Amino acid sequence: MTDGPISEPSPAIRVLLVEDDDFNRLLLTDYLTHHGYQVLGLAEGSSFFSTLAQFQPHVVLLDLKLP
Repeated sequence: MTDGPISEPSPAIRVLLVEDDDFNRLLLTDYLTHHGYQVLGLAEGSSFFSTLAQFQPHVVLLDLKLP
């Protein structure tokens, strides 16, 4: 029996990862997912703004040298 109310688990922090290198994107996605983050990876920045509006991430990790 617990002393206080049982709280619902908090939702995962959403991370939008924009990385054009497939290996790096997969590696970071696996690592962050393993640590409990909800990750959405993009291979290019062309759909960034529409994805940003739909996914509403808490954090954006962005490759600075995208083509």
